[in-house]
Amino acid sequence: MPGGDRNVAARGDPALHLLCARALVAAGDRAGAATHFLHAEAPVAFAQMVVAWANDGYTRERDLFLARSVLQLCCLGNLRDANIFRSTFLRLCARDGGGGLDSPLCNFVEFLLLTLERDAEGLFKILVDKYAPSLARDPSLRVYVQQIGALFYGIKPRETGMEALMSSMMGMLGGGGG
Repeated sequence: MPGGDRNVAARGDPALHLLCARALVAAGDRAGAATHFLHAEAPVAFAQMVVAWANDGYTRERDLFLARSVLQLCCLGNLRDANIFRSTFLRLCARDGGGGLDSPLCNFVEFLLLTLERDAEGLFKILVDKYAPSLARDPSLRVYVQQIGALFYGIKPRETGMEALMSSMMGMLGGGGG
C-alpha cells in the first residue's frame, strides 16, 4: 500500500473522522471530538474547536490546550498537522486577546516542533529537561513527550504508575502505547 493508504487503513478514513468530530462537537462532546480530529487531517477545524473549548476555561490554561493537542498530533507522527494546528490556534487566540499564550509551555511547543524536523535527539533531551517544570503542569504531557521521543528518536520511555495509565489511554486513541 502507498503511505497515505496505509494511514487510512490503520486509523480510518480522515473524512469519516471529520464527520464524527463535527457531530460530536454539535453534541457538546469536545473530548470525543478531539479524538476524531486527531485523525481527520483537518488541523484548522481542530484548532477552531480547541480554541472555543479553551475560551470556556481559564485564560492561564490556554497553553495547556495548545500543548496537549500539538503533542498528541506529534505522537501520531503528524508534524504537518501539528504545525498548522499551532499556528492556527495562536492566530485565533491572538484575535481573541491572546491571553495565556506567553508561557514557557508555548515556547516548548514551538521549539519541539522545530527540533522534530531535524535529527536532533540531543536537543530534544535538553528541551525536555529544561522545560520539565512546565511539562509537570499536566501528567499527560510527560507521557506524550516520552512517546514522541520513542517515535522520533528511538528513546525507550520509562513508564510508571500514572504514566502507564496515560500511555494505555493514548493507545486507545490510536496513538501507540499500551
